[in-house]
Amino acid sequence: MILQELVRYYERKAADPDPARRLPSYGLEDKEIPFIIELSPSGEIVQLHDTRASDGKRLRARSFLVPQGAKKAYRVAANLLWDTVEYVLGIDTRGNPKRVAEQHAAFRHRLWDLPESAQQDAGLRAVKSFLRLNDGDLSAGPDLTPLQRDPCWAELLELNPLVTFRLSGDLDLVCQRPVVAGAISDAGSASDEPVIFCLVEGRDAPLERLHPAIKGVWDALSVGANVVSFNRDAFNSYGKSQGGNAPVGQRAAFAYTTALNHLLDKAPRNRVQIGDASTVFWADRPSRFDSEFTLADFFGEPKKDDPDRNTRAVQALYRSLQSGIPSVEELDTQFFVLGLSPNAARLSVRFW
Repeated sequence: MILQELVRYYERKAADPDPARRLPSYGLEDKEIPFIIELSPSGEIVQLHDTRASDGKRLRARSFLVPQGAKKAYRVAANLLWDTVEYVLGIDTRGNPKRVAEQHAAFRHRLWDLPESAQQDAGLRAVKSFLRLNDGDLSAGPDLTPLQRDPCWAELLELNPLVTFRLSGDLDLVCQRPVVAGAISDAGSASDEPVIFCLVEGRDAPLERLHPAIKGVWDALSVGANVVSFNRDAFNSYGKSQGGNAPVGQRAAFAYTTALNHLLDKAPRNRVQIGDASTVFWADRPSRFDSEFTLADFFGEPKKDDPDRNTRAVQALYRSLQSGIPSVEELDTQFFVLGLSPNAARLSVRFW
């Protein structure tokens, strides 16, 4: 029931006509990326762009639509065309050169795995030239001399931030160029996982063995935690491990985790903290409580930039009683409230 309603919420938000409110399509995610390496068509560094801007007392990076990140935990797994400095540039920032070498090799190999249709794209060729991959030599590394002269070089070494690429003259990232994005989408549609009967969507689909992590729950692991996971033999039924115990299709897993991460976002409109439970809420259709007001306006802390918002929300509710005009457009609109608390690498459902 919980996952089904989250999938329905995702489908509604993914079809939103407003790009600013639309959730990303299958296989993509919004990610804050602090630095963009601009490359010439021949793969030379043109400049390093810092996307960060002041957000109160701290700098916040601009958000970009990129291929969905790999689930890493503590294993080596590279994202496609974006990742940390260690993965992308092969720079050891934490005194573990052997692991960094493995990370950088994994990042480079992911470029080789892209379909042939993308290999001739000018943007991808520029990235491969920068990484010295076009000649097939996987042992050579990129020329980092221009970056070492950049004022942000010290921050790259200290913070190990996320970086990605843009071809000089483009507005989009390399991973957003039409040919590359199309190839990524086609590759994402193919799966080596077995076809199962998805318990969420009620149809056959490739199994999602490791569900994407849920982030934003207070006091949970910084890398995220899971609503659905099995990591010990004692939890396995009939020899089925990991996601095979509670079979969910890949698209359904993407949809419910994308929706839940959106509801738990850092700048929330649909969440409040109740004790140790990070609590999110949504409606089953567009309503005033999805746009004009949310339950956070009734029960959350007053916002510094609009301290009277809570008061206006309560006034609107009581005026609906006085006027006889419902505050919700449809009287049969359903509202959902979900409370989550951390439990090691998992999330406990406190109430629903």
